[in-house]
Amino acid sequence: LDSEVLDSWDFDVFFFTPDQLIAYVALMFMHLGLTTQDVSRHEVCAQVRNQYRAVPYHNFFHCVDVTHATFRFIRLAGSRARMTPSEKLALMIAALCHDMDHPGLNNAFLINTRHEYARLYNDNSVLENRHVSLLYTLLADQPHADVLADMDDARWRDMRKTIINAIIHTDMVHHFPMVAKLNAAAINANVRGTEAAGADAGPGIFKTPEDRHFMLALMLHCADISNAVKPIAIAQKWANRVLEEFFLQGDQERAQGLPVSPLMDRHTTSLAISQINFIEFVVAPLFHQVGRVFPELRATVQYLWENRRLWNELYLADIEADTFKTQAEKDADRVRPSETHS
Repeated sequence: LDSEVLDSWDFDVFFFTPDQLIAYVALMFMHLGLTTQDVSRHEVCAQVRNQYRAVPYHNFFHCVDVTHATFRFIRLAGSRARMTPSEKLALMIAALCHDMDHPGLNNAFLINTRHEYARLYNDNSVLENRHVSLLYTLLADQPHADVLADMDDARWRDMRKTIINAIIHTDMVHHFPMVAKLNAAAINANVRGTEAAGADAGPGIFKTPEDRHFMLALMLHCADISNAVKPIAIAQKWANRVLEEFFLQGDQERAQGLPVSPLMDRHTTSLAISQINFIEFVVAPLFHQVGRVFPELRATVQYLWENRRLWNELYLADIEADTFKTQAEKDADRVRPSETHS
């Protein structure tokens, strides 16, 4: 294994086999000094892999991609954030398990179709509660893979609270409240808009136990939507995959007589426009403020705007190409599924 590739945003999970990715995740844990038993590291990764489905986007490759982004955040900003070993371990486990058994359908679909998970979790962060439950079931059922087994009760409970909170906050319903909370905290700490403001921003903002849990949830959420801050070759692969997963849900919605959700109609949705809007209205406001609080993460914003420019170029190219196509050809382009399954 080339361990140096882990310290780069160029780490492309699609270049590796699942077995290689398991080894890389174990290496991430080792580089962070987390867990002492090689068997536990490899075994928990192998067991988690089996819990991910073969869907276009929310699969084991996404799991490792998010885990790697989390690893990078810890390596770059963990010192400024004064992260403890327990916080690092909790965050890495949350990243590894944050989408286990994801069916490739969103919470709204599960609720609208009265799915058993929606009934079980009372329509509240349905998938996220499912992921957390599976994680702790796995650790209980596979003691040889339980990397938390040797902890005292107080530490175990605190880590459980951290992991639950972080995974629940990957539900996109929490995105805008999290951005607003971060903005308010940054303003209160007088770190907004100045180049040197981040010198002590991380520890200055995130002092109380509640604030620490928020910071860790924020890091996982950033990792979860970090596709747009990766090099464009990687970002494009993920953009195609997420849209194909959306389209498959839209197909199911149409087949069941449900309204087709936004971005999920393969007949009308533009890949380029969807990415431009995602960057401008979701990713950019979050990562700009994160970069102010943690200056070590500002490089991600450079990728962000490079990707925004390239998606705009693709959008303009699509418009130009469409002017020379018949309506039948345009429809065929949109309906044709892309080859995104792993």
